Amino acid sequence: MPWKEVPDIEGSRILKEVSLFKQISGPILCRVLADWDTDEYRYTLLGSGGFLNFKGKYFVITNYHVVQSVPEEGLPKNIVVPIVNHGTSKARFTRYALDKRSDLAAFEIMEEDIDRFDPKRFITEDYAQINPVEYLRDQNNMVLLHGCPSDMSGIDYNDQVVQVTTFPYVTFAIGYQEESNIIQVSAHSEGLNEHGQIVTIPRLNGMSGSFAYTYGQGVVPYRLLGLLSNGSRESGSAWILPIQEIFQFIEKNFF
Repeated sequence: MPWKEVPDIEGSRILKEVSLFKQISGPILCRVLADWDTDEYRYTLLGSGGFLNFKGKYFVITNYHVVQSVPEEGLPKNIVVPIVNHGTSKARFTRYALDKRSDLAAFEIMEEDIDRFDPKRFITEDYAQINPVEYLRDQNNMVLLHGCPSDMSGIDYNDQVVQVTTFPYVTFAIGYQEESNIIQVSAHSEGLNEHGQIVTIPRLNGMSGSFAYTYGQGVVPYRLLGLLSNGSRESGSAWILPIQEIFQFIEKNFF
């Protein structure tokens, strides 16, 4: 079956979905920063990430290219992931793994640390769409993204405040590249926000490393597709690593 050239969901339905999706995905989304341990300009916003509970272990998942500017001898201590919306609490990591080929990075969180994460939330493998390519092509091509765009974020170095605005975005899948195992989604320059207003879609820089979802039929409203790897408005496309690749990466490096 060929890939569709239009979304399966109409505009009015999309607006309803965006509002609900933002509430569900927001606690799973995280910001990823670098701590350069200097007196001035100490922190840098690197990108986005997601909280995952896989087989009882807890992780921050993001892209390799998001954290590659941090020297490996500084990992994981120089990676900062805030776990509260306001304040300075951050995740503490025990181990990490990187894979440049698949563009994946995972940081394992201390299990005794998990109670500090409320109201943040870890999505589990039970919420994954295990065959995302076939599902998007044959059943429903809707894709939901939620990340931290760099042109909507910044750091006030005078007040030492990280300013981040998250952005939920609904689009649809338009193809799959088997040789690189990556899903292609449409990335238009304009779209609808959660209030039904036509807005310019922010640059996808900064959203790399955030989870991608699809509409789930039944009890689970949204299912985990994979990880937003890269994309641009100029190219009209964004790219998603399928969830199986993430699970295989974690199995190989942490079990």
